[in-house]
Amino acid sequence: MEWFQIAPGALMLWLGGYYVFCYVKKKPIVRKNTEIPVTVGHLLSGVLCSIVGIIFMIVGATHGPKAQLPMGCQPAISLDLGVSSMSATPLNHAVSDDPIHQTRVDLAACLRMAVLDDLHEGIDNHFTVVVPGHTDQYFVLPFGLHWSEARASDLIIFNEAGETIAGDGIVEMTAQCIHAPLHRVSGKNVVLHTHQNWALALNMLEDNRLLSASQTAAFFHNEIAYDDDYQGLACSVEEGERLAACLGDKSILFMKNHGVVVTGDSIAQAYRRMYKLERVCRAQILAMSTGQPLALLSQEVIDRVNTPSPTDRHPRASRAHLYFEAVKRIVDRELPGYAD
Repeated sequence: MEWFQIAPGALMLWLGGYYVFCYVKKKPIVRKNTEIPVTVGHLLSGVLCSIVGIIFMIVGATHGPKAQLPMGCQPAISLDLGVSSMSATPLNHAVSDDPIHQTRVDLAACLRMAVLDDLHEGIDNHFTVVVPGHTDQYFVLPFGLHWSEARASDLIIFNEAGETIAGDGIVEMTAQCIHAPLHRVSGKNVVLHTHQNWALALNMLEDNRLLSASQTAAFFHNEIAYDDDYQGLACSVEEGERLAACLGDKSILFMKNHGVVVTGDSIAQAYRRMYKLERVCRAQILAMSTGQPLALLSQEVIDRVNTPSPTDRHPRASRAHLYFEAVKRIVDRELPGYAD
């Protein structure tokens, strides 16, 4: 403890004590050679000033800078500014050398982020990922758990027969009937299916085509397939195969009157696609609500947008990874515990 840590409190205690002393002894307060008659107000001010001074001294003595530790023994430093979103150190969990464990962690984080981005429907819909090294086995959150409480240890592994191979939980029907066939037929590692608000709103329209009327929308040009023939609840593997045929070689499937499927080679790639897709669907619905005609981009401009620049210092392959690492930092702050 240094002298400057308690000096402000000591000064306030001295000043408060002086006022109290003058009142008790019936002596005037002297300021710049001028005597001021002491009153009850001075007494109360003196008592209050003394109390605050004592508090300041205690705080200074107990919460001031600590003695320096020898080199190599310094504790980790974090900034507690009373704001949960501030941190002096990165919040991301260390990347695991075990690809299966890392997939669990990333999928749990993805599910929780979907809650923060309002892309979820409680316990319904599914995000599935191929188990590394096992092309016919898939990770999924057990039905009944809310996406906001998803943990790496909660995820179960199932196969196309709907059997739980590892973990505790029963595979929900549509996870088996939609996701397993989509993985098998498309060869995609990640399949995300939601009824997210703005994409669903667009898919409730007679004309549900996403239009290239913005830069972000242009990135989805030739990436979306359309299923215009809703068949009802998916309760057979054949329905999943039908949806896989609709998807073809595209990365996204618009399911009229139903929702969307977004696929990817990685969790990071697929979730970034889903997030941006929701935003362009929202933008299109809002623009259409004005009743004014949309200004569509020309094919030349669309091609230019989709042609990577050789001078881009952030290649497109790395942008999904950077985005998802940022996503995990947000989840670490807002909904921590997914890596458990």
